Amino acid sequence: MDIIKVSNSCAMYHRANGLPVSCHDEDGTCVAAYPLMPTRMPVIEWPKVQFDKNPDILFSSSQAVYGVIRLKAGGYVTVGPAYNVPVTKELVSAFMHESYVPHEQWDTAETFLGSTP
Repeated sequence: MDIIKVSNSCAMYHRANGLPVSCHDEDGTCVAAYPLMPTRMPVIEWPKVQFDKNPDILFSSSQAVYGVIRLKAGGYVTVGPAYNVPVTKELVSAFMHESYVPHEQWDTAETFLGSTP
């Protein structure tokens, strides 16, 4: 996977629409994220996910919506999280729990989710 080209494409996508976008290698490790996310740990264990189609849409346990594109060269591009409800303390808490974000980064996670269109 040419991470520089993929990363540049992800950055342009984020600047164009404001949605979070991240690049993951074949193991599911986040190698680039726009905007910077509170954690680089994978929210969903991508290598274990069975895709029905490419691109695909997945839902996390906090009901976040993710768009996932499997790259021919290996790895994944994810768009999201996106929620169809207002950001609440409960939603931030659920996101932090499933994303392994330490409680000390509450403000960062709340700002991150609040800035998502």
